[in-house]
Amino acid sequence: MRIAVGCIGHETNTFSPVTTTLENFKKGTYYRGDEIVSAFRGTRTITGGFLDIAEQLNMEPVPLLWTFATPSGMVADTAYQRLKAEFLTLLPRARKLIALKSAVHFRADYTPIAHQILEVDTPGVHSPNLFNYNYQKLRRPIYPLDPTTTYEKTGSR
Repeated sequence: MRIAVGCIGHETNTFSPVTTTLENFKKGTYYRGDEIVSAFRGTRTITGGFLDIAEQLNMEPVPLLWTFATPSGMVADTAYQRLKAEFLTLLPRARKLIALKSAVHFRADYTPIAHQILEVDTPGVHSPNLFNYNYQKLRRPIYPLDPTTTYEKTGSR
């Protein structure tokens, strides 16, 4: 199965007076085609985890466009329309679209273009599943409540 890999992402601060333009996306993170696989394969990121899982499931990733601008103000409509048009132009290369999203992120409306929408939890630093982390359960309080715990002064707090 061929499956699209891509992202148009931005963390918007509605209080910022700085408009996010197409140049902000291109100066941020901007990959096309095989650059996406080179940038993310083997990384502990959502996209890297997706590429690893796709390979295990014998899926063929079809890298389209992956871009993320530095967090700033509202995205200019011209930038949004241009990136959307570029993404949708590349999309037919993947045939059937299955939209993947993290369970903790906002759900964009993929319904008109997606054959299926899957919420995923991939391994990595962005995972919302706290069981993926190696935590230690301490049976006793930590300094200053536990007299057996040592504390070194470093001169700063």
